[in-house]
Amino acid sequence: MRFWVEVKVNDPSQGDGEGREGGKMVGKDRNTTAVEAYQIEVETVALVRAAEDMLSLTRSLKEAWLFGTLDTISDGAVRQKTEEDASVVGRGVERIIKRAE
Repeated sequence: MRFWVEVKVNDPSQGDGEGREGGKMVGKDRNTTAVEAYQIEVETVALVRAAEDMLSLTRSLKEAWLFGTLDTISDGAVRQKTEEDASVVGRGVERIIKRAE
């Protein structure tokens, strides 16, 4: 996967309105710039990792769906059991609320 980034090149003899005049940074020292660059790098790595995790998740879901372990077509016994469990839990919550009143 490739990403394209447009880079705007300015004439170094001109100020560009973003704190740079004549090709030099104005108002920031090297340490501040280094910290900001490091923060950008860390955030970029985290963003790439999150994208990789999402791709892995979608791949796992596709595999489960294609190879039959993810049953999305039929209702099946699992759905019925889930509904029964949910109703039992609902009745239990109602009893707890009645006791608390």
